[in-house]
Amino acid sequence: MTINVHAAPLESALFPPDLDVLRYLPWTAPADSSVVPFSSDRWDLGALDVWPAYARYTVVNWAGIRNPLWRITAKEVALCLMQPRIGIQHHLPDARRSGYPPWALSPQRLSYWRRWFAYLDDQAVRSLSRVTQGVCDGFLDTITPESRHIAVSALRVFADYRSLLTHDAYAPDFRPWGDSSAVAAAGEPRVGSNGNKTPLIPDEVFAPLLAAALFLVQVAGPDLLAAKHEVERLRSAPAQRGAPGDRRVDDALADYLERLRAEGRKLPAAAPRKNRIGGDVCRATIALNIGAKDPDVLLKPERLDAIQRAARTLGVARGGIHTEISPVVSSEGAQGARPWRGEFSLDSLAGMTNLVRTACYIVVAALSGMRSSEIAAVERNSIRREEFAPGVIRRRIQSSLLKGEPPGGRRETWVIVDEVTQAIELAEALTTNRNPLLLSAFSPLYTEFRTWVAENGGMAGLQPIPAEWNLVPRQFRRKLAREIGWRPNGVIAGKIHLKHISVATTEGYAGKHGESVAAFQAEVENERRQATAAAVERVIDAAERGEPVIGLGAASLAAAIADAGLADASDTPQVRDRDDAVRALLKARTDTLHIGPLAHCWFTDPSRARCLRGVADKTRPLVGSCEPTKCANATIHREHAPVWVGGLKSLKVSLSDRRIPAGERQRVQQKIREVETLIEPLLAQEES
Repeated sequence: MTINVHAAPLESALFPPDLDVLRYLPWTAPADSSVVPFSSDRWDLGALDVWPAYARYTVVNWAGIRNPLWRITAKEVALCLMQPRIGIQHHLPDARRSGYPPWALSPQRLSYWRRWFAYLDDQAVRSLSRVTQGVCDGFLDTITPESRHIAVSALRVFADYRSLLTHDAYAPDFRPWGDSSAVAAAGEPRVGSNGNKTPLIPDEVFAPLLAAALFLVQVAGPDLLAAKHEVERLRSAPAQRGAPGDRRVDDALADYLERLRAEGRKLPAAAPRKNRIGGDVCRATIALNIGAKDPDVLLKPERLDAIQRAARTLGVARGGIHTEISPVVSSEGAQGARPWRGEFSLDSLAGMTNLVRTACYIVVAALSGMRSSEIAAVERNSIRREEFAPGVIRRRIQSSLLKGEPPGGRRETWVIVDEVTQAIELAEALTTNRNPLLLSAFSPLYTEFRTWVAENGGMAGLQPIPAEWNLVPRQFRRKLAREIGWRPNGVIAGKIHLKHISVATTEGYAGKHGESVAAFQAEVENERRQATAAAVERVIDAAERGEPVIGLGAASLAAAIADAGLADASDTPQVRDRDDAVRALLKARTDTLHIGPLAHCWFTDPSRARCLRGVADKTRPLVGSCEPTKCANATIHREHAPVWVGGLKSLKVSLSDRRIPAGERQRVQQKIREVETLIEPLLAQEES
């Protein structure tokens, strides 16, 4: 079929041109909302009650599809997708049974349709009925690999609704890529067969990133709030107009300049600009400090002369908001602590606010396990403090779960740690938005964040964040699951008490459904099992190399390895195949291993677990209460040596304090001898 755009009527036989799209959809809109006719090439759907907080574009623009009949075809399919009743009434087997989210229509359907129809034009394919699988494959080659499954789904809908389309449709019985799944058709590996596809943030990126974000939330954020409150206080004070003959401005200016001299401060410098009236001094900041309503009153010759004389004497510098800046230890080798920045200036507050809000988002994303859409949907005053058990306080945050839910989502609850609570409360203080963690776009804000750390972080003791890594928000959830599962002594544990995060993300959820929470817990458990399996393999490899194992559980572990036929395997030709032996030992030991920073706990016999003495629940060990030198389930390996050496150094440093009583000094010295004796085999192995 070849379309003649001049002969065919430019109307849909399925929907009348004056159909109000807004009220035809299965969601509600205010009664006074403007009509959105089907015939319009601009559908403003912003009045619907289902838009998530992060959705920025509520208008669907059809003008990008040049062929007017294909434009009508796309509109028909879009309305069928969003109103599932149509497909159900017409008994279409491949039609959607729930409304397609309007916020996903433009990025995940219309953008691909525009490219699809433009591609068909370039290939001189004038009708959908002439589309073949080869044409579809050629189009898919123009799409970036990570987006091809979306393109496959976008092209298929014209087959799913072909019997309803007015002007053009695929040939009967043709469906792009047949019955293959969109992922398989796109040539992408199935997630279940190869694990999580989300790239894992490397430690060399994540460590300085998290350190910078925590600094900005915990140190810079309170300083910024203090500066903003000071500006609000000054602006709310009664203002002097500086009328001719009014000496109040002159007196206030004289007092201000004298106060600067007494405190050793410089005059506030203006932002660089050509042809500045009044010199390099920021008149707006001076006017604010002296209570003058209009900075131009300082252009009076006598006042301007007084300011310029003071500038020559005192100097000028960026700043002018006289609030205290927290001292920190610099990474630049300075002795002692010093302020992490100079005074705030009026024009620095907005940029610093954006920077700290970005840091708040990063802390929440990195330490909560929430998806980016769920973080964006957090509303003001959503944190609740509850007593989970006697003396055990948990803080919960409510948001909207969107993934896998109908448009509009539903309420869900997450348990959060103190650092996340602090970040959310700071974000609320820095904006009046209903959704305080909603950012305009993460990528440019993260670039600004990384640039600030590189240029200014040295004064705060921060390290630059490598620029090569392409950071996207969904990577934070994967990284947190990995850290909890694999790294009890890793990057996050170095900044936050990892046990608190692990507990918060695995207990205390009040929601009935908890799909997001459950999915994250499942991801953590999967990472944990992979980590324990890898640890068992490391232990086996180390045993075969003859590396020492110490601790009361070393003998039973050696016996288990010998029983598996792995001990001295190189000298025993009759030993069973090593891979079979490894698999057998992995199966026997992986579920019993609990990785700790000081030792491995082989939880094969709960009755021998020293940490569970007097504890009713003996289903899991209390790894945080482990006493490796006294428990028959504990083994200490080469990978634990750095932690023991660090503790040994701390004990030796404590002896330099002359205030330690003699009895305590003797106890520390005895502890040092015990630790040195314990880890001597590991250190000897390191030296060899």
